[in-house]
Amino acid sequence: MLKLVSIIDSYKKILAHSIDTNKAKLKKGKIILKEDIRLLKDSGKEKIYIFDKSPYQIDENKASFKLSKFIISNNIRINKPINGRADLFAKKNGLLIYNKKLLYKLNYSNDDLAIAMIKTEEVVQKNQLIGNVKVIPYAINKKSLDKIINKNNYLNFIQVK
Repeated sequence: MLKLVSIIDSYKKILAHSIDTNKAKLKKGKIILKEDIRLLKDSGKEKIYIFDKSPYQIDENKASFKLSKFIISNNIRINKPINGRADLFAKKNGLLIYNKKLLYKLNYSNDDLAIAMIKTEEVVQKNQLIGNVKVIPYAINKKSLDKIINKNNYLNFIQVK
């Protein structure tokens, strides 16, 4: 959950957005330390947005990897997720096939994620980027992710044949 907090209350919290200070750039996702608080104060900041993760949420990178692994076939590889985005690549030359209606349903029924793919029935080359899975922002509720994974109609529905 995103929260606007005073700089002092941000200690050991996750920075929700990148901030340029006079001396350094603090990147989104950084754990705020005492020296970061000094930098923020020196740059005139009084409040910042932090992400407060609950025990009922799964980290964005773990969630995007887990979901990707569930929805793709074995002829697609997943790059290590960064900032909640897992890129999907064809492992071989072939034809990308997926059910567009299932993809739309998955995207429109979940505000916490976005799955983008190139057109279905498109010829793809080995190592070609064919799509990605993005968890928005920072984490997803475990129940939401489990609800998707418990629906077998999403299992391996994206394939390269």
